[in-house]
Amino acid sequence: MRRGAGLVIVVGLLAAGLLASAPAASANKTPEGQPTPQDMERAASSMLVWEDAPAKLKVDAGWEFTTKYDTSLVIELCSRNQQSVQGPKATLLYQVELGETDDVTDPTSLEHDVYVYPDAKSAQKAWRVMQRRALRCTGRNLELNPEERTNVQYLTNGTTQVLVDGRPGIWIQSRFARPVTDGAANEGGYYVFFLNGNAIQGVEYDYPDTTDLRGGLRMQLQKIAQVLAERWSASATG
Repeated sequence: MRRGAGLVIVVGLLAAGLLASAPAASANKTPEGQPTPQDMERAASSMLVWEDAPAKLKVDAGWEFTTKYDTSLVIELCSRNQQSVQGPKATLLYQVELGETDDVTDPTSLEHDVYVYPDAKSAQKAWRVMQRRALRCTGRNLELNPEERTNVQYLTNGTTQVLVDGRPGIWIQSRFARPVTDGAANEGGYYVFFLNGNAIQGVEYDYPDTTDLRGGLRMQLQKIAQVLAERWSASATG
């Protein structure tokens, strides 16, 4: 699931554990809402790491930490018959991906997204929008690839069995009827989202297109998302 953004900062952790700094409007002040180097360091240190990914998920090699800051940033939920179903807008996204997405090889990957809002009230309002729109991600869906061949996709959604801050999250699953060879945009996937304070957090597992993910793995992904949300909260109050 790819997402566009204006300011995109892709960094690697240095040996000392520090992050490359973000561009600023001036030498002395970071614009309101734009993450500081300290914000990015805290985010990266509390997000997805390899120890969170069990071997049975078979995640491919690769690691990437990205910060996206843009007023047009949206949460992509699914695509329904050539139309994107989008969640609420956000202005700040922290993203860690294990198994970097490649449009040719389409590796198995695990991604952690944290969409940050100005305050908890704004996040709650966005979450209500997301709950309504996620209901559209269901049923048999037809997608055309660049060669104008029709890909048949099956979408399902529901609420999670595990809780964060006392409330269930949202899950969405995408599965294709046959292997898709036209890039990462149409890969199979299982997505879990939680409202978490002033943020909406997502865990995205992209895997071979035609696989029907077993219940045990779905539950494991929900628990991974729960652990990451709780870790994020702990880092914010610590």
